[in-house]
Amino acid sequence: MNPLLEAMKEGGPKTVPTTENGQQVITVEARHLRPTDAKVSDILGVLIAIGGAIITAGITITTGDWTVATIAVLLFARSYLKGDAHKEAEATSIIRFTESEIAVKPGSIWNPDTKWQKFDKRFPHRFVRLAHERAQQEMDEHEYQRRTAPNARIKRYYSQSWVVVLEYMGERYDVAEVMGERRADEILTRLILCDEYMKSVASARQTMPLKPEDHWSGGTGSVPQ
Repeated sequence: MNPLLEAMKEGGPKTVPTTENGQQVITVEARHLRPTDAKVSDILGVLIAIGGAIITAGITITTGDWTVATIAVLLFARSYLKGDAHKEAEATSIIRFTESEIAVKPGSIWNPDTKWQKFDKRFPHRFVRLAHERAQQEMDEHEYQRRTAPNARIKRYYSQSWVVVLEYMGERYDVAEVMGERRADEILTRLILCDEYMKSVASARQTMPLKPEDHWSGGTGSVPQ
């Protein structure tokens, strides 16, 4: 079975194989949560919870009716909003593979109209996963917090994040900042698979005889050796 189709059955980023002008095209839509967006959504969740508490307190003071139902609704709303906020904060990077080109459109919820970057596949390139550049800074800050405030609650963002990049002719091009090692590995594995598959397709097309005379170099009527 086609290895790409087999891998698509196992989940991972949404992958859509199509055909354009007689050639295969693969489009990968990699949804991911950037650490900065996760941090912002968590802060918004806290602010919403505080706002809900203020509103609830105001209603209680006005009506004198502090009920268990009001408390339950408030707690549920905070839990729901926090979980849903992370999903809403996810961005989608689009990576398009053809036999001759890789096109990348990095995902951003703040700038959805990011431009396509196009790369000629004939030149040296590879997809890799790198630690986030702010990971060490965050770990140093957490170490300082542990020494000065041992009981403080610490939330990891950048130290739990990776950057999937395309290294092209010695230059780095970011594809996606991904919070969560498993998600980063899924995206990286799928991109490598698609790239290798399209290389094999292009190679097979180059070696495929297009005319009968491509089978042998002898003259008309000669027997191929």
